[in-house]
Amino acid sequence: MKDTKRRLFRFSLYDRTGIAEYLVNQAKNGWMIEKIDNYGFKFRKTEPKKLSFAITYLPELSEFTPLPNREQMKLFDFCEHTGWKSIESTLQLQVFYNENKNPIPIETDALIELETIHKAGKKSFLLTGYLFVVVAALQLFLAFLRPCNIYNVTFIILWTVLLVAHSTELIRYYCWRKKALKNAMTDGSFTPSNSNVLFKNILTVFLLISLLLMFVSAAFEFGALIVINIILGVLLLLLSVSGVLYISGVMRSSGISENTNRAITITLIIFATIITITITTVLGILLII
Repeated sequence: MKDTKRRLFRFSLYDRTGIAEYLVNQAKNGWMIEKIDNYGFKFRKTEPKKLSFAITYLPELSEFTPLPNREQMKLFDFCEHTGWKSIESTLQLQVFYNENKNPIPIETDALIELETIHKAGKKSFLLTGYLFVVVAALQLFLAFLRPCNIYNVTFIILWTVLLVAHSTELIRYYCWRKKALKNAMTDGSFTPSNSNVLFKNILTVFLLISLLLMFVSAAFEFGALIVINIILGVLLLLLSVSGVLYISGVMRSSGISENTNRAITITLIIFATIITITITTVLGILLII
């Protein structure tokens, strides 16, 4: 039996309620959270424990901020005095656990907490959501201008699923925030959040099915070899970007400045993209010839 396991991050980034409950249940089942990053959760096998988990946010952090930074250390020092121990996190989202039965809450002002989450969201999930909605809408607009064929229909389905997924996420967040602000100003309470993981899983299934249909229809439309070349190109690009992100993570841990890390990472991603496009283009030409 493995001593560690990985799980995808299937929660909305603002859903501190759902994330905390998930980590509590994992600890009860003998899986202690060890690390949280862009790839998801990493757990290690331990004795089942009844722990309390708290989620808080540091809007100042970005994907390139050296870790640990000053804001993190201030937060860690504050939490340590009340029994909260930190879990390694490379995200704005910071995770703490406490072995005491009735621990003192880290956050005590719901309004301040909501504003902190919103500030963090503007640099992460809200920004990403807006970008995806714009890109998806543009792709759909261009698709409707092209001739109707099987490939274009599956292309439209794919981008429609992406548009629905990210639009729904934004709508759910603002509906929750509106309700949470009202409750916080009325009685000072923090409104529990919910990621609706089931809905996310259903959309993921539809996304994978539509992606598969698009590749199959493209094979009929352009030829199997061309589609295989495109798939290999996408895989190569994903592998290259993952490598660049790993290098960026090493630079964060090594204390490289945020501006330097950002410049090097963006340069490497551009370089990897150019190389990948060049390789797939040359192979595509050779296949056509």
